[in-house]
Order: sequence, then structure tokens, then C-alpha cells
Amino acid sequence: MTCWRGLALMGLIVCCAASAWGANSVVVDSKTVCTGAKNVTIAVKLTNDSELRHVEVPLEVRSVSGGASVTALKMSWSDRMPGGRETPLGENGFANQFFARDCACAKEKTNGYGTKVASTDTLSHSVEKLPMGLLFSRFRMMGANLQPGTDSSGSFLITLDVGAKAGTIEIDTACVCPSHTLMFVDVSPGPKAIYPEFTKGVITVEACAGKK
Repeated sequence: MTCWRGLALMGLIVCCAASAWGANSVVVDSKTVCTGAKNVTIAVKLTNDSELRHVEVPLEVRSVSGGASVTALKMSWSDRMPGGRETPLGENGFANQFFARDCACAKEKTNGYGTKVASTDTLSHSVEKLPMGLLFSRFRMMGANLQPGTDSSGSFLITLDVGAKAGTIEIDTACVCPSHTLMFVDVSPGPKAIYPEFTKGVITVEACAGKK
């Protein structure tokens, strides 16, 4: 990847570049659950081969078949990035929910999520309809970086209640306005933006009544 796209992050200019050996990834868990299931935890697991100062993971939760739905959702921190200012990238953490693609996302030249309905409170909020957008964002100013490594249980967690209809729900990457896209930022003098590989999550919702 070659580019000199300027991206304003914490007052710095980020020079875009590809990862050295492709060991950077974001993987959203896939699960099979029953209709009406409560407190289903979906882990978002990160792998990074460089020390990081900033992580951006915007997501879209959407129904793709059968009318499967989400009735409530909360976002929280865990694993290598638990809550608290003294934790890696803990000085600035955002876990925001959006219910409309109602703005122009500058970098992707497409509609993005812009109007927040819930902001960084790690509480469960009712969901009226899908699709909806999520933004996990952590960055430090003077605190600890995120060291190279791989999550075991997921640094970012999505906990949701499932609706009454069977079908399929996907959790994919998205864009949140004005220009939040899937990205890591390392600690090189540049610093350098790293675009991790992404694996979407698939939630299969089954009608489990009568099953043993």
C-alpha cells in the first residue's frame, strides 16, 4: 500500500503504510444461539505485531436473513485493554452506539454512522432496529501503549439480547463519521497507520423450542 493520506489523530500526521508481515488482525467471534437468548457475549479479538498508541474498530451490526434482530446491546472493555486510565490506551476510550447511517464518511466516500445514541457508558441500551453502528476507540496521550500480542478473550466485548425470530446477524466493519475506519496506529516517529485484516462475525439464530 502506498499513500500519503493525511489523517489527523491527536494532532499528529499519520503516514499510511502496510504491515510488515501481516500479523495484525481484528476477529469478531461467530456463534449459534437460540431465539430470545439474553446476554450473548461476542468477543472482538485483536492481534498486533507492533506497539500501538491508537486503535479504531468501527463495526456494523446487521440482519441478513429471516428477520433476526437484536433487542439490547452493550459495549465493554476486557483482556489486554480493560477499563481504567492506567491500562494500555486507557486515557481515552470510546464505546459509542449509532442507529442511523446519516452522514458522508470522508475516507470511504460512502454513508457512515454519525448520530450517537449511546456514548461510552458500558450499559445495555435498547435497540429499535438494525443495522446499527458501533465504535470502539482507544488512544493514549502520555500513558501506556498496547504492547504486541494477541487477545485471548477479546479486548472489546459486545453483549446483546436476541429477538424472537430465527435468522442470521452479521457484525462487519463499517465507517463512523467523520472518518473513523478500521485502523491501528503504531509508535514510530511518523507515526504509521496499520490496516489490520478483518474477520466478520456471524450470529446464527435458531428456533430452539423442543430441542434437547
